[in-house]
Amino acid sequence: PLEMACSMTSARGMGILSHVACVYIATAASTRVASAQAIHQPGAFARHRASSSPSSCASGLGFTPRPLPRRCSTTTRAVRRSAKDEGHVYEVHPVAGDGRCLFRSVAIGMALRGSGGRDDVGTETARADALRNAAVDELERRRAEVEWFIEGDFDAYCVGMRRPNAWGGEPEILMLTHVVETPIEVFMPEAGKSLRSIGVYGGEEYCDEKDGEGRISVVFHGAGHYEALTRCDDE
Repeated sequence: PLEMACSMTSARGMGILSHVACVYIATAASTRVASAQAIHQPGAFARHRASSSPSSCASGLGFTPRPLPRRCSTTTRAVRRSAKDEGHVYEVHPVAGDGRCLFRSVAIGMALRGSGGRDDVGTETARADALRNAAVDELERRRAEVEWFIEGDFDAYCVGMRRPNAWGGEPEILMLTHVVETPIEVFMPEAGKSLRSIGVYGGEEYCDEKDGEGRISVVFHGAGHYEALTRCDDE
């Protein structure tokens, strides 16, 4: 049950703000029959919002705490952001390609900020599913704002996106920023174990920090697959 996942997360030392976020998404989650799905590549929506959104931002409740400095682990592969993008080093946290990868990557990012480690598989899956349903709830609430960007019938899209194996894309990334009240940055891999940033979502609404330290980061590998990223120190 999602409530149990929140209790387990709190017990692991996620902190009160992260526990509040967990309760929020668990409350928002619901079980519905699903049928259709659509996949969107990240980029276009972020550029549209960057040109049309106001420059002011809201502070929000800060559900996702600023991450603590961490050393790069020897058990994960490290990649470096391109030198022109400040050259930070990130750990890539593997995520299964089961349709939950975007939502699981965000759940992993939140867990690593709070406890410093990943949740067990069951808790991680429950949190990913709760994030999915909360994101679709947010999409439905903001229909007038985002319907233009959804391919095909909006209602059918939302029903399909609630399926556990439906791949999340750009609309869901943006909605997740509202759920966790934190900007999300998307990267793509480049040759030579480097990363290129292709978009920051939610920076206008949630007062993005200049160094990007407060963002949740994910890497998009193409074909709808995402993995979690966390900044680390390799020195």
